[in-house]
Amino acid sequence: MSIQFKIPLYILVFFIFNILFIGLYYNLKFSGSIAAENRENYQTLSVEVFDIARGLEDDADYRETLSNLAGDSEYVFKVKSLSGDLIFETGEKKRIAFDVTAAATFSEGAEELLLEVTRPISLGFLSSINLVTELLIAEIIIIAITLFLLNLFLYMNTVRPLVGLQRNMELYKLGIKPTRTARKDEIGLLQNGFAELADSLDREKQLQYRIIASISHDIKTPLTSVMGYAERLQNENISKERFDSYLRTIYAKSRRIQELVEEFDDYISFSMEPALSLKRITAGQLCARTEEEYRDELSSLGIRFSVTCSCPGSLLEVDLPKISRVFGNLIGNSIKYAASAEPEIAVLCEEKDGSTLFSVSDNGPGVGKEHLEKIFEPFYTSDASRRVAGLGLSICRTIVENHGGTIWAESGDQGGLTIRFLLKNAK
Repeated sequence: MSIQFKIPLYILVFFIFNILFIGLYYNLKFSGSIAAENRENYQTLSVEVFDIARGLEDDADYRETLSNLAGDSEYVFKVKSLSGDLIFETGEKKRIAFDVTAAATFSEGAEELLLEVTRPISLGFLSSINLVTELLIAEIIIIAITLFLLNLFLYMNTVRPLVGLQRNMELYKLGIKPTRTARKDEIGLLQNGFAELADSLDREKQLQYRIIASISHDIKTPLTSVMGYAERLQNENISKERFDSYLRTIYAKSRRIQELVEEFDDYISFSMEPALSLKRITAGQLCARTEEEYRDELSSLGIRFSVTCSCPGSLLEVDLPKISRVFGNLIGNSIKYAASAEPEIAVLCEEKDGSTLFSVSDNGPGVGKEHLEKIFEPFYTSDASRRVAGLGLSICRTIVENHGGTIWAESGDQGGLTIRFLLKNAK
């Protein structure tokens, strides 16, 4: 349950708990005390009424006698027949919370009459000061107990988990990963969010280590060659033909190092600067640009290249240089690992559920299905899928996701790799 509902619920339970305790205390303490005093008052009044009734039997006119008694006291006198009919009433009945009534019979000639006497009971008579004092003390004790239990409950359910979360943060600085909780309220969300953040930071840290290790490995290999050939060039007896060969090798290896550095720089740039310069373009225009850009290059390499667009009118809003980089990386990856015989690269564009789906396929060796979800990670490599090691696909994923799209890989039944990415159509 959410804390925003828990706290009002705790307060409601506090008031209900308080009311129940007051009612219980009243029933156990005050109701018995009041009942006892009422019984005593009734017995006293019953004796007085009996004496008054006996005196009325000797009076010639009981009405005058009762009127005089009512004038000298706060009593209310009623004379009724034994059947309950009111015959006479005197005295002013006051509006008070408590009174007591007693009755007795007397004879008026040959007729039996019933005398009812009502007497008010003052608050002082009920020892109100003592009762209120006891009730106040009881209320203070009840509130103190209730507040203690409420504070204890809030500490156990709110404060202690927050202290534990703060301790987990301190422990994480020492390398101890935080644990998750089954709580569903805001504290649980905070705890699990911190645990997820810690896992994400650990994954990023591992990714950085892998990137650094991969760059170090990929640069070290051509750099070792450059140093080796440069050392050979210092030999004065080397022939001009071999001298030129060594220079060409040094240049090629240096270019490889430059490509690695530029690729890493692009990866950092696309990851750190997600801002897009969006322009509207149709799917047909984008496919035409892609075909024009790569048709001659692929033809000169002996690679059959085709571009098919079944939704030329679909309108997109994209950062054109960055989307072109996606096509460039995907096509470049297919060129690098093209089939040795009759290589083919195909670009397909089609509309799907209000979005545009692009596919880049080749007939190369493909990638094992167990690696398809991981090939977009920077420098991901394995014995079975070493062909996709690098940053090119990771850059593609960053660009597509920055456009609000998704990208994934599929492996064909007959070999080859297909990369698909989905972009939402412009409104």
